[in-house]
Amino acid sequence: MLKASIFFILLAGTMNMAWAQKKEEAQIKNCINAFFEAMHHADTSAVMRVLDPEASMQSISVLKSGTVFNVSSIAAFKEALSTMKGLDFEERLSGYDIKINGSIAVAHTPYRFFMNKKELHCGVNVFTLWRSGAGWRIAHIIDTRIPTEPE
Repeated sequence: MLKASIFFILLAGTMNMAWAQKKEEAQIKNCINAFFEAMHHADTSAVMRVLDPEASMQSISVLKSGTVFNVSSIAAFKEALSTMKGLDFEERLSGYDIKINGSIAVAHTPYRFFMNKKELHCGVNVFTLWRSGAGWRIAHIIDTRIPTEPE
């Protein structure tokens, strides 16, 4: 009887931890999805609700002429995004690989980028998020950009 009680206590604890992990993953996915939803609408105010004000952004473009590393500020990203209002563009994520350790998380999201329904490039986004008092916030984004059309 004691062994059965211990087994059920351990099982309940494990199930509770798994549920908590899934809940955290869902919150992180919601944060990332809110970022892209705002981006697709060129809504800089909504983007800033999920980006930390001190966030950083980097990209790695893989070109025939070589690989280029680029750093951009949040201000530059917001400015570029504001010029995209009314354009038909979409970044489609094909999955999430999320790792959480306390108040920090990393999400790996493969994607394909379309402009006017034509695929321009693909790659992977890597988000670093932190859990603030208000919920998960994006602290850093780095992505790769691989053209799907010949250069």
